[in-house]
Amino acid sequence: MVTAADGFEECYQLKNNRARSETPEKARNLDKKIQEVWMKHDNFRILSATKQFDTKIDDIYSVIANLLKTDSSYEMSKKYVLPNDVKIDEI
Repeated sequence: MVTAADGFEECYQLKNNRARSETPEKARNLDKKIQEVWMKHDNFRILSATKQFDTKIDDIYSVIANLLKTDSSYEMSKKYVLPNDVKIDEI
């Protein structure tokens, strides 16, 4: 998966991901190094950066489904966090 810092730098932020510490430039350099290491692997694929993360998830799913030779149809499901006082039977 290509980092958002490569093509969608406006989406690459340190403030929305506590695990992320690299500058966009360092993220791009690390990405290229990782690609070089894995390039000769039979199942190596590059998934381009996308503006919408859901699109990237769909791309990942399609690649995995293709490798496993399974149905590649997939629909993203959404989850919602409800307040503790919500009664399920009232929804």
